[in-house]
Amino acid sequence: MRKHAFPVVYIFLCAFALSGACALGEDRESSIRAGMRLLSEKNFAAAYDAFLRAKEEHPEMVEIDFMLGLAANGKGDYAAAVGALEKALEEMPSSRVKLELATAYAFSGGSEGISRAKELFTEVLADNPPPAVAANIRAILARMDERGEIPGTAALPPNQRSGHSFGGRLTTGVQYDSNPKGGPADTLVSTILGDMLLDPTSRPESSLVWTNQLQLNHIYRFSSAPLVWKTDATLYTALYGRANDMGLLLTQARTGLAYEHERFSLDFLGRFNFFEQDSEAGMRSWGVESNAHVRLLDNWLAVAGWRHDVKVRPLSPSRDGTNDSVHFGTMFILGDRHRFTLFGGPEWERARIDEDSYDRAWISARYDLALPARVTAYASYRYAYSHYRAEEFIFGKTRMDKDHAVTLGLRKVFWMSGDRRRAIDADLSYTYGRTRSNIELYDYKKHVLALDVGFSF
Repeated sequence: MRKHAFPVVYIFLCAFALSGACALGEDRESSIRAGMRLLSEKNFAAAYDAFLRAKEEHPEMVEIDFMLGLAANGKGDYAAAVGALEKALEEMPSSRVKLELATAYAFSGGSEGISRAKELFTEVLADNPPPAVAANIRAILARMDERGEIPGTAALPPNQRSGHSFGGRLTTGVQYDSNPKGGPADTLVSTILGDMLLDPTSRPESSLVWTNQLQLNHIYRFSSAPLVWKTDATLYTALYGRANDMGLLLTQARTGLAYEHERFSLDFLGRFNFFEQDSEAGMRSWGVESNAHVRLLDNWLAVAGWRHDVKVRPLSPSRDGTNDSVHFGTMFILGDRHRFTLFGGPEWERARIDEDSYDRAWISARYDLALPARVTAYASYRYAYSHYRAEEFIFGKTRMDKDHAVTLGLRKVFWMSGDRRRAIDADLSYTYGRTRSNIELYDYKKHVLALDVGFSF
């Protein structure tokens, strides 16, 4: 009886999902299309298995999480539905996701589950759904108010009922860096006093680099408004081998309020960074940032943001100052295999002295291709132009840099949990970097080959 309690909801969602199946590729019977076909036939268990295979093949596609939740609800596995749909809601805060998630919470039962279901149903009503869907939701809400819960339901585990959600990622890796110090390509540097021969320690020297990174994030969703409180923290370490005077420690933390609606989100965060090199405080900074995301189409996302930081460098007081930046970008997904990303923007650094102040403009592009066996290939390019604001006396020139970086890589997912919240993957990449400067001291190139293994949770 429970599978037929929301017929209008299922018909509405299935029709919407089937209309999007064409965008996932009509030339072959993929796992996604097989799942959609089985879903339309109300073979929910088989559809769920098909979408699990699809998620393994395309772990980056958030849309599959929604389809998994739809199938899980159909077969009565409401705990699995909540897990999948909460994940989908983080990236797709739309009415159709909220509607199916509300259904999962309603059938899961318990006071907190019912409360969350009411909250989501109310948000869907505020978005003016089709009349038949609205009428069905009002009937369900009336039933909840009358009985307090839907008979025959089971409670969710506490960590799935709460307004809190936690996650993170642990990565460890090794790199070969042909020039970690950015040593200049030429041994002679032109100055106002004539050509000068560089000290041998300033020349390029390769090194192995062992890296570790821990990322933690927390989200709290308020029950009375489409607001969330977001917090994340990152700890990064790098230990250089041959260049044994290079040891890096970076910590970063951000926290603040975010507004999330069906196709729009906006956050305002405070931020703090601490950078340490060779056990000495290299830099600390604090500031604010804001980011906006607009979903123009289901497969097209636009992004804009700004950031302001105050920087303090105990070892180089002349470089203390502020940094301001603005960025714009877009991401477009084509079918179930292709993703294109483009970002860029200006940046302004204002230090105590103009020799260390600059204006910068940058742009980056990336292409991701999903391959069989949970493998993703990617390629990216980044370009930055920096113009400093005063002449460096010893060189008799105002510094101008042009930075180029090209990256090629492969990512492989080796394991993923049934609820897709935990995964083990590896990333192999090669980067060629080239900085061209009108001052030879800052003109260099490097090659970096990196292997990283990560655990997401």
